[in-house]
This record gives sequence, structure tokens and C-alpha cells, in this order.
Amino acid sequence: MEAAGELCYLYMDRSNGRSKISITQTIGECEKRLRLFGFLRIHRQYLLNLSFFKQASAGMQIELVGGQALPIARRRRAEVAKVLAFYGL
Repeated sequence: MEAAGELCYLYMDRSNGRSKISITQTIGECEKRLRLFGFLRIHRQYLLNLSFFKQASAGMQIELVGGQALPIARRRRAEVAKVLAFYGL
């Protein structure tokens, strides 16, 4: 999930391709709603669906199953590492 001001974009992988849905909520509001469903805030602009996590690089980026890379904010690195370790990722 990616934030763009007061909008969030939810990217979904489907068997026939990738789709993008606009949501008229801030990323903070989306984070509160999706936290219990395996989403983790990794940056002021990104929520990560842990189901699509592939690996974390030494440069503190998250690589997704599809090959995309997302940055991890410096102030969120400890929390991200803790959550990933908890889930054995």
C-alpha cells in the first residue's frame, strides 16, 4: 500500500495481472484498520503486506515477492526487524 497525500493506493496481485485501488483515507487510518491483517508500516509512504515479503536487504530495503523494493524508514527499522523476527521472516 502506498500513500499519496490524503489518498492511499492498494496494489493487488491477481492471476490476470496487477490492479490498483484508490482509497480516500490517510495511510495512518489504513494502518490502524489493516494492522491486524498482516500489514506493517515501514515508511511514511508505505504499508507492507507481510504475505508479499521476500527479504530485507542490508541497505534496509524490503524486497517483495514480485521483485519490487520498498525503503524502510530509519526510525522504523528496529520495529520492522522485531516484527520480521517474530514472524520468522
